[in-house]
Amino acid sequence: MFRLIWQKKIALVFVVLLVLTLPVAITRPAEMLSKSIITTVGIEKQGDTYVVTGEVVVNQFNEFGGKFIEIISGEGENLNQAFNAISRTRGRTVSLAHCSLIILGSGLEEENIAHLLTFLLHRTEINNSCSLLWTDTDMETLLTLSKESADNRTNHLQQIAEFNRRNQFGAPATLQNFYKDYLRLSKTSLIPTVTIEDELIHNPNEVAVFTEGILKFKLLDEQTQALKFLQRHTIRHQITIPDIDADGKTLQATVEIQKKRARIRTRFESGIPNAKIRCRVRLKIVDIADKENPHAFLDLKSTDVPAEQIAKAFDRYVIGGLTDALSTIVAHNADFMQFSDRFWQMHRHYEPITEHLIVDFDVKTRIVN
Repeated sequence: MFRLIWQKKIALVFVVLLVLTLPVAITRPAEMLSKSIITTVGIEKQGDTYVVTGEVVVNQFNEFGGKFIEIISGEGENLNQAFNAISRTRGRTVSLAHCSLIILGSGLEEENIAHLLTFLLHRTEINNSCSLLWTDTDMETLLTLSKESADNRTNHLQQIAEFNRRNQFGAPATLQNFYKDYLRLSKTSLIPTVTIEDELIHNPNEVAVFTEGILKFKLLDEQTQALKFLQRHTIRHQITIPDIDADGKTLQATVEIQKKRARIRTRFESGIPNAKIRCRVRLKIVDIADKENPHAFLDLKSTDVPAEQIAKAFDRYVIGGLTDALSTIVAHNADFMQFSDRFWQMHRHYEPITEHLIVDFDVKTRIVN
């Protein structure tokens, strides 16, 4: 009897709450109707004016089920005014809660972008896992091309950002990682780049290097490829090694990286900071071609395959690429490998080391065919 009365009381309370809250839930406007949802935001500067361009989700659907996207720009003396201009254009409050990509562009080369990103973190709803890209092209053109090549799940720029997150040699370029590097002793952060070629979005595999938030230089494709050998995780990819001397012939070999291990050790020699990079690589030969007779067939299972010469040529390729890439640390005084932090952690050495750093290499390759 007591249980039956208790169950009736619970049912009565539920009915009362439903009657009180249902009219409010029905009449309250949805978030999409009261806010402008921006999924990608681009920031550039023209003179003293900031220009913010956003991909705004419209509360409509096309015939394929995907949401309509509008490209809207706003200008102002600061980012707050630029976002307010977008709000006035749309007649709705701007929301960055669903933003997954920030693109920084022209006009910001000599500005501390950390100040702009700090505004987004402190004044908006943006998530600190938001990805970052850098571009030298017109922002509105770039976002328009991205919109035209979009599918129902994501746009082209977001796909490039996600690809770079997995394949760049450093940590993924996100707001969180940008500030981690910005607050390190080295004060150097990395952001991948994107551009336009032949009216198409192009990923050049170049990385913009920022020291104390200001753009220093860009690591080129060949340099970023070489720095991948210092990654902790193995990424299988193929590399072509030209000009291999073997028994009087000049060969060209394509190899696939099966496994690699890299380790960096720091020490002082006669008071000079020294970093030793040890790299062990396991390769599989995919193709061999004679440059003088490119159509000749070379059996990869034959004992005549010049495996030793290919391994030595690959060692030289890795050492040459890493030497070129790491020389930019001294040339631009930009410690993107955080050597300064390593020397502080291991040797409690606080002074800058980029001007005097010496790097030695110990690279050995093994062929597994």
